Amino acid sequence: MARNIIVWINLVILTIVFGVIIMIFSPFDLKGYVFKTSAKFWSVILLKLSGVTYRVKGLENLDKSNHYFFASNHESAFDIPLIFSSLPFYTVTLAKIELRKIPFLGWAMVASRHIFVDRKNREKSAKSLREMMRSFQKTPRSLLIFPEGARSLDGEIRTFKKGGIFLAIQLNMAVVPVAVCGTREIVLKHALKVQPGSVEFKIGKPINPEEWVDKDPADFANYVQQNVIKLKELWEEEKKMDNIPEPA
Repeated sequence: MARNIIVWINLVILTIVFGVIIMIFSPFDLKGYVFKTSAKFWSVILLKLSGVTYRVKGLENLDKSNHYFFASNHESAFDIPLIFSSLPFYTVTLAKIELRKIPFLGWAMVASRHIFVDRKNREKSAKSLREMMRSFQKTPRSLLIFPEGARSLDGEIRTFKKGGIFLAIQLNMAVVPVAVCGTREIVLKHALKVQPGSVEFKIGKPINPEEWVDKDPADFANYVQQNVIKLKELWEEEKKMDNIPEPA
C-alpha cells in the first residue's frame, strides 16, 4: 500500500516538474533533446520507484541517426515509461485529443509536438493529419502509435487498425514493430495497485513502407501486427527457458 501511494504521488510530482521543463525549453528545441531527455528521466525514475526492472532487446536493428514509425502493442499504463526509457530517439505519440486538456502532461505534450487526433470528428481528424504532415516536414521526429486503439484487457494482441499504420506510408517512415512485454502484470487497466516485477521491450527490424504503397492497407497492418506478435511470443519462450531449473 505504501509503495502505491509513493508511486502515484511521485508520478504527479515528476509530471509537473518535467512538464514545466519541457514547456519552457521545447519550443526552442527543434531536435527534441529536452523532451527526449526529460521523458527518459521521468520514465526511469518512475520504473525504479515502482520496483520495476526492465531490459531492452533489438536496438542494434536501428540507426540512431534516423527517425522511425514505432508500432506497439498496448497492455498497461506502464507501456509509456517502458518505451520512453528504452528508445534513444526524439519520439512523440499519436494521442487522443482529450489528453491535451490534462494539466502539465497535456501542456508538455503540446510543447514537445505530440500529435493529437479527434477520433469522434472525421473532419477535424483529417485536418489534424494534414497539419501532422506539415509538422513532420518542419521538425523531423519519430512517431509512436498503438494500432490496437486501446489497451488489451487479457494481454492478447488485437487487430491493428489500418488507418494508423497507413500513416507510415504517408510520412514515408520505416515501420518498426515493437513489443511491450510483462507490463500488464505491473498494473492492470482501471487498477491503481502497482506490482513490482520485470518487463522487457523488444524491437523488431524496420519495414520499408514503399513496398506497401500499392497494396491493401489492411494487409500492411496485419503484417506489422504479426511481427509484433512474434516478438512477444519470443519473449514468452525466453521467459519459460529462464524458469527452467538447472539440472542436478
